[in-house]
Amino acid sequence: MPEGGERTEEAGTAHVLRSAFAVLHAEEAELAAEQVLSTLPAPTDAAKAFWAGFSPRGQLVERSEGCPDFIQAELVRRIEAGASTGVTLSDDGGALIWIVPAAQGLGLRAHYLTRAEIFDLLDQANPGAALSHAEKLVVYRLVGGLSLKDSAAADGLSFETKRAQLKSVLAKLDCAGQVDLVRLVMSQMTGRLPAEPALAARDADDAVADFAAAHLPMCRYYRAPLTTGRTARVLEMGPLNGRPILLLHGMLFPTILHAGVQALEQEGLRLITPVRAGYLETGPAGFDDADGHIDEVLADYAAFIERFLAEPVILAGSSLGISYGARLARLRPDLIAGLVMAGGNAFQQGGRKSAYMDAFFTGLRDLVIRPGWARRLAWQFTRNCANARIARRIMTRVFHAWEADQIALSIPSGETGFEWFRDIFVASVPGVAEDYREGFSTWREALADVTAPAAIIHGAHDPLTDLESMRDLGRALDLRMTHVIEDGGHLIAATHPHEVWRAVTAAAARF
Repeated sequence: MPEGGERTEEAGTAHVLRSAFAVLHAEEAELAAEQVLSTLPAPTDAAKAFWAGFSPRGQLVERSEGCPDFIQAELVRRIEAGASTGVTLSDDGGALIWIVPAAQGLGLRAHYLTRAEIFDLLDQANPGAALSHAEKLVVYRLVGGLSLKDSAAADGLSFETKRAQLKSVLAKLDCAGQVDLVRLVMSQMTGRLPAEPALAARDADDAVADFAAAHLPMCRYYRAPLTTGRTARVLEMGPLNGRPILLLHGMLFPTILHAGVQALEQEGLRLITPVRAGYLETGPAGFDDADGHIDEVLADYAAFIERFLAEPVILAGSSLGISYGARLARLRPDLIAGLVMAGGNAFQQGGRKSAYMDAFFTGLRDLVIRPGWARRLAWQFTRNCANARIARRIMTRVFHAWEADQIALSIPSGETGFEWFRDIFVASVPGVAEDYREGFSTWREALADVTAPAAIIHGAHDPLTDLESMRDLGRALDLRMTHVIEDGGHLIAATHPHEVWRAVTAAAARF
């Protein structure tokens, strides 16, 4: 392609990217688009980081390819000296040493991250902050365990000067204090650690358990081995002897689980939520879209129903989960007693959405059909959502049209109520990316082949998918029921849990 043509194509892609990030402020969207175009930070670059693995007795058993001898020697000295898990500064202060448990609890892994890498990470993960060199140095030393007083001494500056630099950093990164700042940067650093396959699998389980303990303490959590060779990570609530309802979730499913305890108990429903592959997992995600992801997800759902429910079940597809519900009901009608689409997201343009939400949907649609772009978008949103306050701002803009939805998003879980969204998003890049791809795929065509009875439960004021669009989808089905929640928005299972689960019970009686 001629040079001018390349510039034109890049300019067109930049325009589409700005649309995809339209839920951010204008200057943030511009920076996000530039960052994605630069293809940095590439999660796969984490494999270049230096590390060493140690046995439970502290013996060196492996090291990363190309790890210099002087780095290996320092890592060995740290372990032999009895260093525990955590982050400290290297001997010369030019790197951070991060020690983590090895896979299956078998020893430790010590990672060596240079100051230049951390500075680069801070720029990439916080593109709108424009941190100065001195400000990045403050962050670097704080994460490494150095006090503000010692940091000032190391630079030959007064404590007041160093404290002013920290105050500027906190304002730029929208953090409440040093603890919030360190937590933010540590979450951003996680993507720089190359993960062992076994460690990634173990952490995936731990991530769901930790998330549930922090944000959904009312849920039961368990792991269910499947005949597919994988393991289902399951969140469950409601009476143990209740009628099983399988929730096929989107990224906002914690709002449903947080609000539904009493309603499920009252209706005698046992809500079972297998957390999909790609959600709440750790380790570098890579930029390649996962071929066959949808096939694995559907196979796991089917295997779970066959082994642990042993009878046809009602599927409740929520938001982006309705696409998975439609596909599973078509693929395995023998396992499905009925399909309920509750607060579905049809990913359509127009309706009641604002101009920037229309732009957001348009940008997503135009980009996710390109290989690798869905994960680039999800990765960039991860960087923007790594701070709970920024996550709050994004969600407020997405759901600005209906106040009840905004209130439902504020799950009480800490100082802002949006830590849950930050925590799920930063550990779910592959899952969110596949949601983006699936949302604009051909899943709607699957509805025409669904033979199971179906119902639609939808809010009359849904800001993402209007009621008529959902009814259009339902025309392909032998609908037994359409229940409209007159003062409901998109998050009806969170804002109107009793009405939603009563409607599910009524639909189940008709199926």
